[in-house]
Amino acid sequence: MEKVILFDFFGVISSEVSPIFFKRYFNEEEAKIVKEEIMSKGDKGELNEEEIYDLIAKRVNETPLKVKEDFKELIDINNELVSYITDYEVKKEYQKRLEELNVIVTNAEEANAVSSFLRRILKENNLYELFNEVYISGEIKLIKPYKEYFNYVIEKENLDPSMCIMIDDNKKNIEGAISCNLNGIVFTNNKDLKEKLDIFLKNV
Repeated sequence: MEKVILFDFFGVISSEVSPIFFKRYFNEEEAKIVKEEIMSKGDKGELNEEEIYDLIAKRVNETPLKVKEDFKELIDINNELVSYITDYEVKKEYQKRLEELNVIVTNAEEANAVSSFLRRILKENNLYELFNEVYISGEIKLIKPYKEYFNYVIEKENLDPSMCIMIDDNKKNIEGAISCNLNGIVFTNNKDLKEKLDIFLKNV
């Protein structure tokens, strides 16, 4: 059975966005309220992207367009990691092509997973071609680190959890993945990830 790599998006493939925005405009208590009252609804698909910008704009006394531009400005793609995913020598070493080494990008974490926002980033940065599938909480109505989320992906992709590895910058999400018998790596930096992922690809 093929090996599968599941990448979290924000905090791994891209920089965090919402947490940085919150620190710019809100104190800790205000940020918590915005996450609960606005962003969590976006995660569940109850608010669309434009509605979220509008609600946040009212709280920070800015226009929705300015909020949207601020979010976009914070996007910083991890190009070193993207290059690693697509690197010919890596695929050659493991005798795998992207079609055979199933790579999935996933984001289902609080305040980061508004569907249209993430899909636009993927499109504008030509990242869709890197991944076999994309799972977003606002679309599947499930969030990490809960088992229901991982079991949904496992079932949809017909995966053998022992042949899969989840990469996420949130330790709780990795613990959730491990509870569903997936392997896991807590992302801290590219060098550490490459070393640990090499071990997984060679030995599992």
